[in-house]
Amino acid sequence: MRGIFIGPFRFWAIWIAVLGALYLAGGEQLHVTSFAWFLVLLVGLAAAGVLAVVFTTRRGERVTRDPIEPGGDG
Repeated sequence: MRGIFIGPFRFWAIWIAVLGALYLAGGEQLHVTSFAWFLVLLVGLAAAGVLAVVFTTRRGERVTRDPIEPGGDG
């Protein structure tokens, strides 16, 4: 499973929390009844997710997968 879910668990937990919040907002039809508040929620969650990743990552720690080496199959 480590080969499929690349990255620290905390990044996946952030992603699950964002998806859960958007699922609840969709269940309340916030994107229909209060579109402006839905956009505030969407932008706020995106900003919070990025900041959480930036501030919880130690300097020099790799947050992406290893680079793909170009193959010789052309």
